Amino acid sequence: MTDGLSMDTEATSTALTQLGTAGSALQEGWATASSSIESFGGQLGMGPLGQAFAQGYRPAVEAVSTAMAKITPVPGQLAQAGQQHVANYGQVDSAARNRYSGL
Repeated sequence: MTDGLSMDTEATSTALTQLGTAGSALQEGWATASSSIESFGGQLGMGPLGQAFAQGYRPAVEAVSTAMAKITPVPGQLAQAGQQHVANYGQVDSAARNRYSGL
């Protein structure tokens, strides 16, 4: 049990910055991979073997693309929200310290 909540705002902010950086790298990496996948997909299905392969390939690409569209922004969103919460925590902590410092 503790006497209250205590956040290491510097360490938390640093971790959130790293999360945001990782999120940006994920988005950039997926953009590159997605472009390659899309360009390859346009070359499929030209012959009988390619048509058979494309029937399984295209639905899988669509499923992955849909999932990645939902996933890739999340780390950046979490990092941004977390940074706002760190700032809010700092403001509340400072206000509370000032209010109760004379007691």
